Amino acid sequence: MSIQKNTDKQNGTLSKEIKDCALFTLFSGAAPQWLIDLITSNGFSFDSGILIRLTSIPEQEGDYFSGLWLTNSHEFWQFSVIVNRTDKTLIGVDSFNNITSTVVISAHTKGTGKSFGYLAIEVLDELFSG
Repeated sequence: MSIQKNTDKQNGTLSKEIKDCALFTLFSGAAPQWLIDLITSNGFSFDSGILIRLTSIPEQEGDYFSGLWLTNSHEFWQFSVIVNRTDKTLIGVDSFNNITSTVVISAHTKGTGKSFGYLAIEVLDELFSG
C-alpha cells in the first residue's frame, strides 16, 4: 500500500510541475516573445499547445534554453535555443524536433505509476477541456 501512495505522491508532484509550467506561459501572459516566435515559426499557433518543461543555462553568447512543447494533437516537440540576454530575442535555434515516438505514454509504469508523457497529456486535456 505504501508503494501506491508513494507513486501517487510522485505523480501529483510531477503533474503540478507540468501544470505550473503550462499555466505560467499559457494564461499569465508571461510567455517570452522568443518562445512565441519559436512555436509560430514552426507552424503552430501558440494557443494550440502547452509548454511542459523548460530549463535554462547561461552561456557566453546568451541564455541556452531547452524545453518540451505538447500540442493539442498530443505531439511532443523538443527544442533548444540560444536567447539574447539583453533584448530576449532568439539568437539561434539548435533544434526543434518531434519526439512523440520516443515519449512513453502509460498510466501504469512500473515503479513510477503514470509516465511523464501520460501526465503531460492529462494536464493538457484538463487545461483545454475547461
